Amino acid sequence: MKKLLIIAFLLSFATSSFAAMGIRYNPLDGAWYAPADTLFAIMYGKHFSSSESFTDGNQSRDLTVTQDVAVLRLGFFKDIAGIRTQGSVIFPFGSATADRKVDLSALSPQLVVPLNARFSSTGLADAEINYIIRGAAWGEGGANAGYFDIGGSIFAPIGEYSDNSPVNLGTNRWAFRPLIGMGQNFGPIHLDLFGGADIFMDNDQYTNNAGTLAASKDYTLSQDPELFAEFHATMFLSATNKTYISASFGGVWDGAKTAEKGNSEVKVLGDQETYTARLTIGTSLTKHFSFYTYYAQDLSAVNGNKGNEFGIRLGLIRLPNE
Repeated sequence: MKKLLIIAFLLSFATSSFAAMGIRYNPLDGAWYAPADTLFAIMYGKHFSSSESFTDGNQSRDLTVTQDVAVLRLGFFKDIAGIRTQGSVIFPFGSATADRKVDLSALSPQLVVPLNARFSSTGLADAEINYIIRGAAWGEGGANAGYFDIGGSIFAPIGEYSDNSPVNLGTNRWAFRPLIGMGQNFGPIHLDLFGGADIFMDNDQYTNNAGTLAASKDYTLSQDPELFAEFHATMFLSATNKTYISASFGGVWDGAKTAEKGNSEVKVLGDQETYTARLTIGTSLTKHFSFYTYYAQDLSAVNGNKGNEFGIRLGLIRLPNE
């Protein structure tokens, strides 16, 4: 078995509903050639911000949202019946804030200056249990190496949630994600393609118009599955320390939300159609430490927030017998 050549990990986590960007994974995710019994610990950090929100394609600048999230990820590689697998548990935590301008001029012509309403959430976000199975692999890290992975995630609703606030790091519902991934090396170029769906259980403690005078509790929030697909193209600039630069493009579709209470049904969010571009630069600092940084920008959105995101990752890797 070769030593570690490329190591990258599938990552996603459920946070508040704002950061619904069209890219969920990272370049080289799935392109792991780590020996069995390898252990890893990774810290991620990201900052998301948006000053544009959309409802059925109509733009508004009355809402500004920010989200700062750190993630601790612990995981392992294990061979089961000769098949390489990867498992991990992911704990996100951080803060999310929303500032909305409230126009009161309809109540009185003298109230021409809008008021600002702020809502925030701080603490844990929903945890994720992730397991990936290497369905097929060839080349083992060589110039023509490739892979095909299948797997999934379970999102556990342990995050901070208040039915009095429109901003929450937790979602108060379970979610599941089946996914597939495939990749191929072409010399110094590596291509990845990921796709899947997020499937949501109901939130039975949803408040319609939370944080306003029109708030009404005890709704059941339902959401259609979100479909996603993304493509990553990576060029290795140095074979010695695995320095690379990646360009990514992804999209997310569907996922409409409705809230029901008795015979009343409210449309919370229409179908999404968000497209995102991303640039990533990474390197291996030493044999056991890897680092990357990225910037992502939403190109368009139909429902939800259109924003940008900056992130970093630092990984610690322990190879077997070391």
